[in-house]
Amino acid sequence: MVAAICTVLSHIILTRRGSAELDAINRHLLAEIEERKRAQEEVIKSREVLIRQERMRVAGQLASGIAHDLNNTLNVVQLRLALMARDSDVTTRHAANLESITRAIGDAVRTIDRVHQVGNSHQTVVTEAIELPAVIN
Repeated sequence: MVAAICTVLSHIILTRRGSAELDAINRHLLAEIEERKRAQEEVIKSREVLIRQERMRVAGQLASGIAHDLNNTLNVVQLRLALMARDSDVTTRHAANLESITRAIGDAVRTIDRVHQVGNSHQTVVTEAIELPAVIN
């Protein structure tokens, strides 16, 4: 009977020891699972940031390209206005209109330059106002 009691006590002690070891292993596994979840969340957040940055880069390139094309068109219009301003008949009859159009084009050029700068924010863009009639003469 003593042997049976000793066997039961040994079994209880081993079970408790095994239970404690299992608890330790479970705690370790739970901590590892939490760490992996946290790491996975960081990867997801990093991926979202990269996607957002790529979209902004593409939008900036698109805006820059559009601004470049619009600038080319406005340069042609500015040149034609400068040529018209040299014609005294046109200047006499349409001076106010030429001035308004020139001002509107200047505003558009400045706006387009800002869009172009946003699209090329990594580059430094230096703009300088010039008098086209002086350049043409």
